[in-house]
Amino acid sequence: MTRAALRRAFPALLLCLCLVRPALALEDPWWGQPVAYTPAYTDFGGTGLLQMPSARMQDDGQINIGVSNIKPYRRLFINLQGLPWLEAGFRLTQITNRIETGSLFFDEAQSFYDRGIDLKARLVQESADWPEISVGFRDLGGTNLFASEYLVASRRYYNMDFTFGVAWGNMGSRGGVENPLGWIAERFKDRNGSAEAGSVNLNRFFSGESVAFFGGVEYVTPVDGVRLVLEYDANSYQSEPLGNVFDVATPINAGVKYAPADWLHLAAGMERGTNVMLRASLTQSLTKAGALKKLDAEPAEVGPRPPAFPVVAPFDPVRLQTPCTAAQADAAKAELVRIDGDVYVIHLYSDCRLSPAQFASTLSVPLHGFETLPKRYQLTLVVGHEAIGPENFATLDDTSDIYQRFFACYIQDAHATEQAAAGLEQRLNKRFARDGFTLEAVDLKGDRLTVWVRQGRFRDMPRAFGRAARIAAAAAPGQVETIHVVAVENGLPMLEVAFPRRDIERGAHDRLTAAEAWQGAGIAAPEDTMPRASLADSLSKDTRYPDLDINLTPGFRQNFGGPDAYYVFQVYAEAGANLEVKPGLMLDAKYGVNLYNTFDELQLESDSGLPRVRTDIKNYLQQGDTGLNQLDVNYLFPIAKDWYGKASAGIFELMFGGAGGEVLYAPYGKPWAVGGEFYWVKQRAFDAS
Repeated sequence: MTRAALRRAFPALLLCLCLVRPALALEDPWWGQPVAYTPAYTDFGGTGLLQMPSARMQDDGQINIGVSNIKPYRRLFINLQGLPWLEAGFRLTQITNRIETGSLFFDEAQSFYDRGIDLKARLVQESADWPEISVGFRDLGGTNLFASEYLVASRRYYNMDFTFGVAWGNMGSRGGVENPLGWIAERFKDRNGSAEAGSVNLNRFFSGESVAFFGGVEYVTPVDGVRLVLEYDANSYQSEPLGNVFDVATPINAGVKYAPADWLHLAAGMERGTNVMLRASLTQSLTKAGALKKLDAEPAEVGPRPPAFPVVAPFDPVRLQTPCTAAQADAAKAELVRIDGDVYVIHLYSDCRLSPAQFASTLSVPLHGFETLPKRYQLTLVVGHEAIGPENFATLDDTSDIYQRFFACYIQDAHATEQAAAGLEQRLNKRFARDGFTLEAVDLKGDRLTVWVRQGRFRDMPRAFGRAARIAAAAAPGQVETIHVVAVENGLPMLEVAFPRRDIERGAHDRLTAAEAWQGAGIAAPEDTMPRASLADSLSKDTRYPDLDINLTPGFRQNFGGPDAYYVFQVYAEAGANLEVKPGLMLDAKYGVNLYNTFDELQLESDSGLPRVRTDIKNYLQQGDTGLNQLDVNYLFPIAKDWYGKASAGIFELMFGGAGGEVLYAPYGKPWAVGGEFYWVKQRAFDAS
């Protein structure tokens, strides 16, 4: 078979491999044991092979920033997995063999620069019956110099991932196959002309007289971080932007990718059979990154429970000092709730004080019929449908003694209860502050303790909830059986998680794993719309507000891809202040002082007749290098269940100030939310005054 025939057979083989079921793959592959697989990146910054994309997606929230060089293209790219099924990228390409000189605005010769936006959406996720299938758009809405569309499928077998696709436009310029969409409509056969720079021309999508097939294979080697790539390139490189035509020895590109760390990706390869490609990028997850371990304090010690101080359930203890009438005694009842081993769990329902005889008679009802009575009982008093126990007794032989002890537990001095509660809040405030949390509110009712906290330390939310629950358990009184933690952001409660206290205690002493503890937790929408809505019944007195935070930080400002300066930047010092007047109401101010900048390299003035949004960026950067960067007030508030609002006014950033608001509908437990916003804004003076 000739070399040309082999090249033609390569895409057909890839198509077959992408369509065949994984069940037909070898059970014991000769190329090595299966290893963990994470998709890698292309020269354009997106997920894929080398020049060609694959159908794969990165983990949700993954961001990739890097550079690549394959003569004559130098690319700077930013790629973001914005949704589990949607990938987006921005790219700045320097075409080094095309020089711009003799401009009306500057004389210095420089390379041609092109900006582009890419999108890729997953249509089908890989399964036993289907490969992963995605559709993508390259250079969407930019200058359209590299405009392409593609449909691609990927199928993984152990350590090897196969890709096969069909491309239109620049990416599919190798052609060779009539555009099948031309059978549907005549317009799909014509791709002549180009869309206006910055616009999206839907008529050009998937158009052209011909299309080209592409594909490849990626092999994850047993060497940690190393993978090998072989691809069939669908671009002929005979009709490149700005009249470029490149020599192509072969459409087969080969390369090696190396990830020495999770955050660093390197690649090198031979492309077109004539040119060496080099690429480097930094990647990070915006959803999984956690706090640095060296800054992490030891978790709170969870020791033996302290004795239970008098119960603080919201009922009037005077009611239990009032003797029951005959009718009230008849209405009282005792109920056998369950039997835990040799312990009988009983609820006693009464809104008044039973006499010893009435007490004994009421307790005898649920025990009637048992031939052998247990030796241990757990009694819980229920007043007005509020359980305010329990109390434990070793025997019921002496009903009179139990009667005295039982009611004495609940007839108490209200002032003593408030003092004990105040001590709890002080302990919680101190312990939460030590671990970087802010206690917004605390509420104790019977055997349930609820804390509203906010924090900016942990990006890993399960870890933050677990740490907060452990802190609360270490300080909670003895009768608390359930710890509820409510996460608060900008004065709004976002999520509530309930932990059985026994699980926290077992986990603290290595008798329960973190996964088991999280599985036993209850996750729900917060019961109270705002922390302060519960303060009337809560122990918290809302003493934290107003709260003022003042800081001094370094600042960095940059601008890419200007026609007169490829890259300019500024280093400045910024003094900031944040005043939280009350939960949800915040005042922010920032003032920047220039330390060093290269903005004098910007020379180009815009002659655009369109309304100016960012057109005058040069003037703002040069004249506003020192000045007020922000001065605004924001109020976040709940509107109704699952509805939230925000009102803002002031100077928002370097170029604009104004007023407006936003409304968000975010139903709990749903993977989607819908919002809208309206702002009136006005441009600021160039000098940031």
